[in-house]
Amino acid sequence: MGDSKSLLDLVEESDEFERCPDCGRYFARAGNHRCETDERKQRQNPPSRDERTRRAREDDRQDDTLVGLFCPSGGNTYAYHDLANGKPRCGCHHHADADELEVVSLARAKARGRAPCGSCRRIRVSRRTESSTR
Repeated sequence: MGDSKSLLDLVEESDEFERCPDCGRYFARAGNHRCETDERKQRQNPPSRDERTRRAREDDRQDDTLVGLFCPSGGNTYAYHDLANGKPRCGCHHHADADELEVVSLARAKARGRAPCGSCRRIRVSRRTESSTR
């Protein structure tokens, strides 16, 4: 029993779990994690224009990268989404009111004052980190 590891040690060593860079919580790689505090803040107060501008400026992908926008009646009107097979990578299309996603270039989304979706960004960062450790 003296050689047993703590649960935290096992989680940190496992390839099945990942640590959120924003809140520090661990989550199963197969799941779609959202920081509880970020989600609560978003529902109460969407990011300010300055915050959206900062987030968009930090997205260093090519301007011609295709992203998706929901129309203003779809709820989330400040974010652009990474696409996977024509759908938002984060899966938010399952919960959105809008049934159509407008596909535009990243440059166009930024020019329209949109910022990256937090969930899509976390998935992208996670995959980048995953591929760089292989």
